[in-house]
Amino acid sequence: MNKYLIVYSSKTGNTKQIAESMYSAIADLGDLKSIDDEIEWKIYDVIFLGYSVEYGMPNKKAREFLAKLQGKSIVLFQTLGAEAMGEHAMISLANAARYLGSNCKIVGAFSSQGKIDPNLLDRLAKLPANHPHAPSIESQKRWQKAAVHPDATNLLEAHEFALKIKKRMNFLAQK
Repeated sequence: MNKYLIVYSSKTGNTKQIAESMYSAIADLGDLKSIDDEIEWKIYDVIFLGYSVEYGMPNKKAREFLAKLQGKSIVLFQTLGAEAMGEHAMISLANAARYLGSNCKIVGAFSSQGKIDPNLLDRLAKLPANHPHAPSIESQKRWQKAAVHPDATNLLEAHEFALKIKKRMNFLAQK
């Protein structure tokens, strides 16, 4: 039987909510830890790592944690202000994979939209109108949509995703 670890790095609480929902699906087989906790990752078979997306990649703490991992089955999960299945989300997941330590295998990936850090929104609001990231009508609509996420549907999707990973990994362990 595989032993699971869910690690999350969360500034606004979005990623923590997703991590807790995933953990409810695998609690009998593992542990849930903040990335700020002391973590003995080597004793786990499958490691879920959750992070907020910053500039199209995992936040700094998550990047550093990914780089330490060696020879593990990895599940990436992320929260971001953009669409969960949009191009930015896919690029962010691909960028996360670049930080993995040696001999790791990605066995799953999950994205959820989440509210944007208010500090970031304040910084964006102060950008000059000709800046590529200055607020536009379109971006402000996206930000409003993101403000209500993760919602109950996102949390259920995260739980069901973790159940599927558990089922897949148990099947592979029997081979």
